[in-house]
Amino acid sequence: MAKNIKDITPRAGHNSELTDEQRAQAICEHDKVISGLEDEAKAISTKMKRENQEFKAKTGITIADFMTARRWASTEDEGEKREKMTNMQECYNALSTGDQLNWIEAAEKEDKGE
Repeated sequence: MAKNIKDITPRAGHNSELTDEQRAQAICEHDKVISGLEDEAKAISTKMKRENQEFKAKTGITIADFMTARRWASTEDEGEKREKMTNMQECYNALSTGDQLNWIEAAEKEDKGE
């Protein structure tokens, strides 16, 4: 049966061999490491945002469309790629009255040599 949280001593567990001073030191060291990594992540995020904005300005392609295509292109299984394209076509056709996603059909005909 699980113990009630009130019954567990504050220092029970795998870190119980640390003194209070060692735990405080470990906490401060970990805070420095995490803070540094957060700073790096912010810098990378800013750089990615700038690159995405430049890409969209240059090509007119939205990042959402690019990322979708990128995910599809990285799919190794050809059957899975075809399934994703078929699913997209089905969804698009169902949601867009009067339109059809013909580029998929055109690509399929090209693959068959028609």
